[in-house]
Formats: sequence, structure tokens, C-alpha cells
Amino acid sequence: MRVVLGVILLVLCVILGYVLASKYTRRRVFYNSFYEFNNILSNEVYFSQSTILQTLKKYEKNDDFTIIIKEYFNENKLNFDAKYLSNDEKEYFINYLKNVGSSDKRSQEKFLENVCEQIEKKLNAAKDEEKKYRSLYIKLGFLLGLIALIICL
Repeated sequence: MRVVLGVILLVLCVILGYVLASKYTRRRVFYNSFYEFNNILSNEVYFSQSTILQTLKKYEKNDDFTIIIKEYFNENKLNFDAKYLSNDEKEYFINYLKNVGSSDKRSQEKFLENVCEQIEKKLNAAKDEEKKYRSLYIKLGFLLGLIALIICL
């Protein structure tokens, strides 16, 4: 009976490690989508000059970022509660949404170029943090589960 309890605790601790590590994965996915969308939008502004709504119709992804921007531009409401982003990152994203598509072509080109550099830095930082902390959380969950298993025996 104690062995079964110990194994269950081990599995629960590993699952907890995965859940805690998902914060970094979701953050990387968010910034990856943000970077891709910004590049697509930049190309649209430079070349085809289509509207943001037309660009969103072409952008076929199903993640937090896409849901948020489609809701914002289609329904004009901002339902943004990403716990994996800091408050500064949330404010930056909200300012991005408010500023994109609100000025002339040249201003948008400069704005999107500046944003592209900043998003790329944030994306690289998110990738580094995921690489570092994801495996750490999973290993810690496994080690805590092993300790619980040993205590149960």
C-alpha cells in the first residue's frame, strides 16, 4: 500500500513540475506568435497594404496571442489575462495593440521595425528562460516525488 502511495506521489510531483514549467513554454509560444504576426503585418504594410482585419483572416493559428488579437480587432474588446507575462510585458502588448494601425504608412513602418527588434529580444529571452527553467522544474518535481516515495517506504 505504501509503495502505491509513493508511486502516486511521484507521478503527481512530476505532473506538478510539468504544470509549473508550462509557464515558460506558453511565454515562448506567445512571443513566437507575436513575432510572426508582427512580421506578417510589416510585410502587409510594406507591400500589399491590406488592413489589419484582412491580415487577421490570413493568420491561421490557435494560441493565446491569436485569440487575443482577433478578439481585440474584430470585437473591440481586450480580454487579456496571461499569467505567464509580467505586468510590464502586458502593458507593452496592450500599447502595441492600441498603436498598430493608428497612423499613416510611414509611421507604421517605423513603429513595426522598432517593435520587431524588441519582440525579437523578448523572444530570445523567453527561449533562454524556457531552456533553463523548464528542465529544472521537471527535474525538481521528479526529485520531490522520489523523496516522497522514499518517505512512504
